[in-house]
Amino acid sequence: MKSTTTITPLINALRSTVTRALLLVCFATALIAAPVAAQSPEEQQPPAAQPEQTEAPSDAAPADASASPQPEAAGDPTPPSETEPAADAAADAATDAETVTEPAPQAATEPLSPEPQVEPAASAPEPEPAPASPQKRSAPTVNAGTTPSEAAPPPAENTPLRIALPGGAYGEAQKRALLTPFTKQEGTPVQTAPFDGAFEALKAHAGEWDVVNIDGATAARGCRTKLLEVLTPDDLQKAPNGAPLADDFFPGALQPCAVASVAWSAIVVYDTRGKRLPRKLSDFFNTRRYRGKRLLPKSPRFTLEMALLADGVRPADVYAKLSTPEGLERAFAKLAKLKKYLQWYDKPAEAFELIAKKDVAMGLVFSGRAFMAVVRDSKPLGILWDRQIYAFDYWGIPRGSKNADAAKSFIRFATSPEPLANMAQLFPYGPARRSGVALVGKHVEVDIEMKPYLPTYKKNIDNALAFNAAWWDTNGAAIEEQFNAWIEKQETSH
Repeated sequence: MKSTTTITPLINALRSTVTRALLLVCFATALIAAPVAAQSPEEQQPPAAQPEQTEAPSDAAPADASASPQPEAAGDPTPPSETEPAADAAADAATDAETVTEPAPQAATEPLSPEPQVEPAASAPEPEPAPASPQKRSAPTVNAGTTPSEAAPPPAENTPLRIALPGGAYGEAQKRALLTPFTKQEGTPVQTAPFDGAFEALKAHAGEWDVVNIDGATAARGCRTKLLEVLTPDDLQKAPNGAPLADDFFPGALQPCAVASVAWSAIVVYDTRGKRLPRKLSDFFNTRRYRGKRLLPKSPRFTLEMALLADGVRPADVYAKLSTPEGLERAFAKLAKLKKYLQWYDKPAEAFELIAKKDVAMGLVFSGRAFMAVVRDSKPLGILWDRQIYAFDYWGIPRGSKNADAAKSFIRFATSPEPLANMAQLFPYGPARRSGVALVGKHVEVDIEMKPYLPTYKKNIDNALAFNAAWWDTNGAAIEEQFNAWIEKQETSH
């Protein structure tokens, strides 16, 4: 009995110890599992749903019209819609353009331009994407942060600035020339999101972004529908020589709710192996003196403007003429003179191959792609800048941005002369202001002077036409119907 009495307390003590140990194990397990359950829905979503962190962009390849130095081959980049994008959105996207009339200087409290001009790009043809240039040196990475929800309180200091950009080499060049230096100078971290520049996307994500890279049509529609904030001259850096902003920026660059950053253009390229080389746009239609087929995009945008320009219409009168039945008929009559020499293309990349193979003698293409074909790919092509049709990409601030002050600081920085020149030395799009063009030198990695390849270089833009995207946004559907009917009639008559 004595031994039993002694053993029983020992057994009870052992049981108590085991029970306590089991409880401790369960408690520890609960603690370990707790952080997983606390994850936010965003963290549990796949990475695709997260905004991209702005890393230093790789340089976009240089552009040179005569060019020989050959940069390393790069993939075909992509900007906003192929209105060229704004570049240069996805390899086949299109950027848009701006107004023909240059806004007059205005008081500091007035909008940049009295009314949305009939010009910035809407859904014009695909923009030319200039391929990403070789990444021979790395640039610092811009800090990223979490994306505040629309219901979030006003941003605290160092809240990431959310910028919606196109992808491809164009977007990478923007990061390297604009976003990274902005963060370094201002201390504001930047977070990027993919964006094609379309109005529908702006409308769907307006509450999520602080700055957007858009084409002219989206700029005009966004202002009209109050999706974009109004900008004033006080929001921009003054011209270095004290000139009015309207004199420093090119016509159409200043919109009530957007400011242009860069320009791309529709130009003629030709086979340099021909016996005679074209010197002016009218030579495109002279099939007796300049033999060979002509290549045009299968779209009325740029094509009809080009026909009127080649027929002697002044750039300032083109859209007024196209607005009349007589003017439209005049454009079709000019195109009809090409007859059997006319060939259409759907994909911009096709044009350069057809000319290189001598299937056609010359064609209307986009400047960024032309630069890459000449400089990177060493194709036997020449560039004709006479009466080019240029278009802009713009920066805007979606209404309701919770970081509006930082957004204005970024636009002021990104549209200043030096950053614009740096952008042009990475990617063959022209600065939207004259003071920026003046600072452009050689490509940062290839020994090529960039000015001759820029749409806004003085020798290239003197007799150019500013693409009127807003006009196309209004008239495009009716014109396209007539254009397609005319093509069908031409094809059945041959």
